[in-house]
Amino acid sequence: MAEVAATTPERILQMSNVRGGLQLSLTRSVDRMFWTGTPDIAVKGTPFTLVERNAVFRTNGSVQIAYTTGGVALPHGPFTESAYPYLVIGPIDVSFGSNPELDRAAAPPRLRGTVSTPEEEIASYRRRGDSTGVLPAPGSGTASTATSDCDPATAVIECPVEGGGTGPWRQMGVALPSGKSFDDCYRPGQLDTSVDRDQDGVDDGCEAELAVAFRPQLVLMSDDCDTRRQPYFASRYKWSNEWGDVILIFYAMSYVYDCGPAFSCGNSIPRCDTHRGDSEWIIAEVGRYSSSTRPWALKFATLSAHWRSDNNQTAGYQADDLEDAEGSPGFGAPRIWVAEDKHANYRSQSVCGGSGFINFDNCDNPDGLYHTLDVAAAYNLGRLFIPFIGALASPVYDRHSNNGNREYYWVEGARFCGWSYYTSGSCSGPYHESLTAYGF
Repeated sequence: MAEVAATTPERILQMSNVRGGLQLSLTRSVDRMFWTGTPDIAVKGTPFTLVERNAVFRTNGSVQIAYTTGGVALPHGPFTESAYPYLVIGPIDVSFGSNPELDRAAAPPRLRGTVSTPEEEIASYRRRGDSTGVLPAPGSGTASTATSDCDPATAVIECPVEGGGTGPWRQMGVALPSGKSFDDCYRPGQLDTSVDRDQDGVDDGCEAELAVAFRPQLVLMSDDCDTRRQPYFASRYKWSNEWGDVILIFYAMSYVYDCGPAFSCGNSIPRCDTHRGDSEWIIAEVGRYSSSTRPWALKFATLSAHWRSDNNQTAGYQADDLEDAEGSPGFGAPRIWVAEDKHANYRSQSVCGGSGFINFDNCDNPDGLYHTLDVAAAYNLGRLFIPFIGALASPVYDRHSNNGNREYYWVEGARFCGWSYYTSGSCSGPYHESLTAYGF
């Protein structure tokens, strides 16, 4: 029996691409996951992450070995189809090193070095400084910070560059140029169509200000084949059980082209799964912050990553688990890592690595620039039943050329083609699907 601690859900277990059926039985207790070995499934244990193993395989094509319960060694490779199913048990993001036992013996002893519940795991992350920013109490003028006992030799996740919560306090919360608070912006039934054209209770001016204030900062890869985009946004009110009143901001990234993962399909085809347009998106949930001068804060964000595909990595995160955009106050605009060529969105570089189609997403080569998403008040899509632009009668034309091509954001089944800068390949999925799925 192989036992795997059920900690964070990100890629604890991974299965190969197999021919035939897969006979794998997983049962979960309160805080552990068990796999009962069967002769037809080989198992591989490794101290190295998937990204590290893939890098070795790309370099020298080395064959990796998994073992059956009878001790039979079976070769396999992470990028090739296997004739048998196999289970890999290894670290998620940070390697255990070439000699994990030596590292463990040399590490300083720690009281209760294991975790038994998700709450204990999250608490340990905060102690290391992973998400230590704490909003200041109203009127206090200072922010409290968690202490950090992060040891780079033993930490499960990377230690923060600045040592977590030990750095100087910085501003938290966001102020709109108009100075409006949540109660100024959301006034259901009280706003006429001159300021609330889609009659969703949210002032249109506030929608634009919020979309600009919380627009994500993208970390793009230097070797991405095409990062051109023409983003648009939509907004709506939502009651959240966790945060109370929030405004949702849907950022339609609207990339021109998806270059496909970096491998060949054979037959002289240099890239697989390329398509015109790329309909990735980010949803920010913003709400009240207890400051009269900075009354807004990011509460939660959902990051699309191959949404509704076989390789769906879409996930949602609380604000304190996201990186802050450069120059943004705490709990303001997030910094999002964008996978090379495929444009899937991830909360960090390490989460990006080894995700996506056959684990080919990577954020290994950032271009070193800060790409703030270029949205403006004129790019408001409105709502499904009262659209501003993007409906059948009001298509969105390419704003960078006069080619006459147009896209539709509110038309069911209208696939997004990136204004057709390319003549080959299919188109990306419709924005109508993702917008309506999240209630816009």
